[in-house]
Amino acid sequence: MDTVRSLSDRCIVLDGGRVVYDGDVEQGIDHYMMQRLTVQDSYDFTDVPRKGTAQLVRMQRARVSQKDHWLNLQLDLSSKESRKGLHLRLTVANARGTPVATAVSQPFASDGTAEQRLTLTLDTDALVSGTYSADLAVVEPVGDKQQRHDFLEHAIAFTLEKEELPYRVQWPQQTWGSVRLPVMRVEHGA
Repeated sequence: MDTVRSLSDRCIVLDGGRVVYDGDVEQGIDHYMMQRLTVQDSYDFTDVPRKGTAQLVRMQRARVSQKDHWLNLQLDLSSKESRKGLHLRLTVANARGTPVATAVSQPFASDGTAEQRLTLTLDTDALVSGTYSADLAVVEPVGDKQQRHDFLEHAIAFTLEKEELPYRVQWPQQTWGSVRLPVMRVEHGA
């Protein structure tokens, strides 16, 4: 997208050969990125071709709690082999596709005999209001590296609607980004 920004002064977005947007580059990029995000309550990955030994099969979004900003997912994992020390890695990207946060689960084991249900809970408090996508990976540490058993790009999309800052400043994501740090403390005097 940075290449599009630096080389273009006009943007045309196509969908199935039809022009769906023609105009400003930034708005065109936003339009294109939002087309890729489909917020759903459940996802089925059985038809997605992959080669890993531990694969995500289905995912159900339990909820995004607007009150306490938790994203809750139920995942079904199928494993061909018994594995210890597996981790889930979730990489969150904003609507423009820029990665803004990563979370890694605690280790868990897979017995290799049947699908198992995992529940993933993520605190999204640092993210501002907006639509996000997330990549999901199943990884296992091997020495000082990691073996990736499964990877699903843009596995899930979700929308957060939060109260903005108390003094009603609208958060400009283009300028300030998608992550809002905790309120800073200010002390007077030296």
